[in-house]
Amino acid sequence: VPMSARAQVGNRPPVLSAVTLEPFGDVRSGEIITAAPIASDPDNDRLRFTYSWTVNGRRKGSEHTFDTTGLKRGDQVQASVIADDGTSDSREKRSPVLMLGNSPPVITQLPTSQLENGTFEYTFTARDPDGDRNLRFFIEKGPAGARMDSITGVLTWTPTVAQVGVHPIEVGVE
Repeated sequence: VPMSARAQVGNRPPVLSAVTLEPFGDVRSGEIITAAPIASDPDNDRLRFTYSWTVNGRRKGSEHTFDTTGLKRGDQVQASVIADDGTSDSREKRSPVLMLGNSPPVITQLPTSQLENGTFEYTFTARDPDGDRNLRFFIEKGPAGARMDSITGVLTWTPTVAQVGVHPIEVGVE
């Protein structure tokens, strides 16, 4: 005698297989990091994601992107993600830990020149996003006789009679 049976399969939870962080490679303070989850749902349900960011083990955000402004070299950033299909959640998956790299210092303002006894003097100031304090100034390009105090950022130059004219000066800081 023929028989029939019915079965109803319940919802199966999504599977979150990995969480990567973009961009790959060196990330510096001020850059945006994006968490990129790799997930699937056996029932082909639409997935939503819940994000949680930590910096040095402390919770700091809950969006799919994270702004590293204010962080410094050596800070460790990690994302945790949960996939949700509307009925069930996946297990939480964590990204690899990303360690922020060194950010270069920035000259903060162009100096004004002072002329005293035939000597030009320019004082450069710089800031380092990582808070490094051992900044060193140097002349990349300048006229003969120009000198830079590498610690104070003071450039001095006493032009000779043969140096009449305009002379570009390029200063760097490391």
